[in-house]
Amino acid sequence: MSDVTEGLARFLSETWGTAVGVEGVRVASAGARRRNLLFEATRGKQREALAATIMPTPEIAHTTMEVEAALLRIAEAADVPAPRLIAVTEDPAYVGGPLFVTRRIEGESIPRRILRL
Repeated sequence: MSDVTEGLARFLSETWGTAVGVEGVRVASAGARRRNLLFEATRGKQREALAATIMPTPEIAHTTMEVEAALLRIAEAADVPAPRLIAVTEDPAYVGGPLFVTRRIEGESIPRRILRL
């Protein structure tokens, strides 16, 4: 997981134009096709709870990460509950596949768990 941690830190550092630390990277319970990671990013004294959605292989992609990120922006603009997009890249060099990073929101996404609520 250290390569992913370093890749996320590099991606966010380039995005925000400042040194970013990444801690506590863990796999989220959601995601059948894609890899979803939860983590904390630090910039100086500021700490943010974030999530990364990574497309591990292009063969399973239905669309690009850029298109998915655009849909998140549209949802947010229409006041649909959606995580705020931080950044997106199609470059696999950071974490082994295209990705987008969002602010993390608490909640449940697995249908069988939602039905139990």
